[in-house]
Amino acid sequence: MKTVKKYFYLYVFFIVITLLISLIINADYVKFLQTSMSGRVSNSASEGNIFLYFIYNNALKVPILIFLIALIPIPYTYVTVLLANGVLLGFAFSIPITHPKISFINLLLGIGINSLFEQSAILVIVTCASYINKYVCRKIYFRKKYVKSNDNILIIIKKVIVSYLLYALPLFIIAAIIEAYVVPILPN
Repeated sequence: MKTVKKYFYLYVFFIVITLLISLIINADYVKFLQTSMSGRVSNSASEGNIFLYFIYNNALKVPILIFLIALIPIPYTYVTVLLANGVLLGFAFSIPITHPKISFINLLLGIGINSLFEQSAILVIVTCASYINKYVCRKIYFRKKYVKSNDNILIIIKKVIVSYLLYALPLFIIAAIIEAYVVPILPN
């Protein structure tokens, strides 16, 4: 729980810093966010499989990417996905301030509902990745300060898989349901 709090505070810090920087720079991030979000759903994703598309992208590709980055023997590299999400949300939250025609409530309805579940799942994944990264760093650098326990890699992998299945996957499924079926019916 302590590790999750640490990453949550870091995530909120990046959202706030990005929000402040984007307000100071006062750049037009609407076009940037539109172009970055336009390719999220491919043209081949139809009504019937859009839910599976979100599950594939968010619940499979993102965790695999985070776990692969965690295998790099550089501490905290796995946090980059979380920080990138924080930066994008910071940009998004600056839009209603710089563009008064865009409602903050509509922004929250559009990205906030599913994002709450999705980002919580990513926090769980990043926390699990921290254990893998600490183990890898300990094996590479021969220092015990990177790993607090003497678990072997199989025990760590088992804990990561169980945590993913019990905590992250259900959150990703809820986020995909909201993103596929609830967000499209909300008012623009």
